[in-house]
Amino acid sequence: MLAFDQPTRNALIASLVSTRNLMNAMALQSAVFNGASIVGPALAGLALSRIGYAGNFFVNAASFLGVLLVLAKLRTASAERAFKPGVAHSHGTSGASSNGRSGGSSSGRSSGWFTSFVEALHYVHRDAILPFIVLSYGVLLFFAPSAAMMLPLFTRQVIHVGPTQLGALFSAIGVGAVCGALVTASLGDFQHKGPLVFGSILLFAVALALFGLSGSLLIATPVLFILGAAQNAAGATTITLLQTRVPPWMRGRAMSLNTLLIMSVRPLGDFPVGAVIGRLGFRPTVLLSGAIVGIVPLALLLTRSAARKT
Repeated sequence: MLAFDQPTRNALIASLVSTRNLMNAMALQSAVFNGASIVGPALAGLALSRIGYAGNFFVNAASFLGVLLVLAKLRTASAERAFKPGVAHSHGTSGASSNGRSGGSSSGRSSGWFTSFVEALHYVHRDAILPFIVLSYGVLLFFAPSAAMMLPLFTRQVIHVGPTQLGALFSAIGVGAVCGALVTASLGDFQHKGPLVFGSILLFAVALALFGLSGSLLIATPVLFILGAAQNAAGATTITLLQTRVPPWMRGRAMSLNTLLIMSVRPLGDFPVGAVIGRLGFRPTVLLSGAIVGIVPLALLLTRSAARKT
């Protein structure tokens, strides 16, 4: 379900706000999502003792009625619909992109999910900055251990604490993600989004390395806060660039690439990272992951002028 929901939802946001406000909208959406992930489990635990499991599921299902009602009343701009594939339109046939570059003319001829996916890759590949953005963010998602795998190992093998402290560490990442989203939203439609992505990934790499070196809850908690904020800033800015640097009718397909990174690359990365942890141990693996994640954006910043100027 998420494979259908996430690309459509992100593309829908771009059709509801102007390009100037898109960065704010994507960051605020991320803040709401991460805020709900912090508050929701606490509310569910409180309700569980009063209305039970069945009542919790019923309330959760009923809460979607409000969302469906709002979606039913949404109306997107007619200008966006003119860019749908197969619709005769001067911009659609020329493939003019939202950032002023001409694109391919395959929009009206594309058919099938595989062709659509390849076409999205084509647009991303031709862009001056998107290949490097997607590469750097993909390296982060694949080589950095997920919180679900990393934090239980840290609490059990390094600081030897229980579930209460584990929950606090998860909350630190969540609160950091919300704060990172709010800071990103406050930046507005600033010009140099590329350096923000690379800088955020570098900050994430440093925070990950510091977490690997930490040996106490007092140090790990603020480091995880920074890690969550940096990853959220990188993710929200990556989505914004994917939305604004492709034609409007290509946004859903571009968002499918983002979903592919999050839903596929991230879980797949935990397998080799877990194998390396089993061979080298927790701390050396986390330090190695931080080094790999940091090398890619640093090299791009030093060697690619587009990475510093976009």
